[in-house]
Parts: sequence; C-alpha cells; structure tokens
Amino acid sequence: MNSILIEATESTPAIKCDFEHEFIEISGRSIPENAVEFYSPLAKWLKDYQKTSKQNLNLIFFLDYINSISYKMVFEILLIAEKIKQDGKTISILWKYEEDDDQILEEGTYFSSKLDIPFSFEEVPESGLSF
Repeated sequence: MNSILIEATESTPAIKCDFEHEFIEISGRSIPENAVEFYSPLAKWLKDYQKTSKQNLNLIFFLDYINSISYKMVFEILLIAEKIKQDGKTISILWKYEEDDDQILEEGTYFSSKLDIPFSFEEVPESGLSF
C-alpha cells in the first residue's frame, strides 16, 4: 500500500498517510472548492488500510479552519476510522489546536462526543502551525 503526500495550499491542508508507520496527519486550512474530491484519496486510503493486517493507526489533525463541507468530510473520514476500530484495530486521534482557538477545539470535542474512538487534545502555541 502506498503512502500519500499532499502539499498544503492556501485553501487545502497538507495530508500525509504513512502506511509503514501507520499514521495520517492532516494540517492546515481546509476550504477546498471541492471537498469531496479533495478528501476522496484519503477516504480510499483508509478503506484500503482497513483490509490490511496493520493494527495501530494514529490520526493527527492540526487544522486552523474548517469550512462546512470540509467539516462534513472530516466527519466522514472519522466514521471510516470508527469502522476500522469496530473491526478490532486500534485507532487513536490526536486533535491539535492553537491556544485560544476555541472554535477548532469545540469542533474536535464535538467529533469526539459522536464517535467511539479515543481522542487526545493538544494545545499548541499560537505560531505552531507548520504548512
């Protein structure tokens, strides 16, 4: 299974999917023109991961803004991760947010309340975003 590396732009986050080390990292601003198209490679990668013998997937989110359609797509990604967990694999979510960014923290807290996946939250100093 291949890794994925999508560079961040002004409207899309960076996405790194590393099969060997079993992690996904999504960081940046998520306001793509077509969120369904943008997030579809990630959704496919997760569904392919589900079919492998790997057992411990870590998802790291560090977003500074999520528009409404991206919000829906992130939730769809998390629902796929929840299905992987239901299949007996270990899934963990690290939701990073800049200090004083109550909106992003609230969004992560909402996702956490709706899913049966362990979430951890990490506050990062304000200049901590790296694109």
